[in-house]
Order: sequence, then C-alpha cells, then structure tokens
Amino acid sequence: MTGRAARLAARRAQLIARSERLRLDLRYDGAELADRFRLLDSATAFARSAAGRALLVGGAALVLVAGPRRALKIARRLALLWPLARPLLPEVLRYVREWRDRTARADAGSATDAGSAAAGHTADA
Repeated sequence: MTGRAARLAARRAQLIARSERLRLDLRYDGAELADRFRLLDSATAFARSAAGRALLVGGAALVLVAGPRRALKIARRLALLWPLARPLLPEVLRYVREWRDRTARADAGSATDAGSAAAGHTADA
C-alpha cells in the first residue's frame, strides 16, 4: 500500500506544480490582455461620460451641417483646442443645466400665471 500511496503523492505533487504553472500563465496572459485593452477601456469610459456624449453629438451635428470632408478639416483644428476646452466642459455643462432649470421654472410659472389670468384671478386683486 505504501507504493501506491507514494505514487499518488507524486502524482498529486505533479498536478499541483502544473496547476501553479497554469495559474501563472493565466495571470501573465490576463495582464497582457489588460495592457492591450487599456486604451479601448479609457476611450469607452470617455464616450460614456458627459463630455464624450457632448463631443459625439457635436461631431454628428458637424457632419450633418458641414459635410464629412469639411467636418474633418474642422475636427483637426478643434483637436488642437480640445486639451484646453476639456477642463472647462463640466462648468459649461453645469451652466447649461442651470439655464435649462431656470427656463423650465419660468415656463412653468408663466403657464401658471396665464392659467390664473384666464380664470379671472390676477395678482393685483
């Protein structure tokens, strides 16, 4: 029985060593894939951000309005300005949101005033 136990122990040791090698290979391959996809991951994250959406919508509008050839010329020029504009984009988006909220409140207020004036109610009475 000791011979069989020794063979089983040797086989177990071989399998453990092989498993360790395979784990190291997987870890190395995973790190290599992560390096390859790092640029794609950051581009995807940017495209999903508010700044990325604004850039994509602006680019689509530019292509529709100016045509593809002229849009590429304009895009090359704008690419030089992008590093300067990107830090300002959150402030611009915040301003636009606040402006939208103000106009929505003003529209709701004017609709309420128009409704009460139609019913014969005035603020002076």
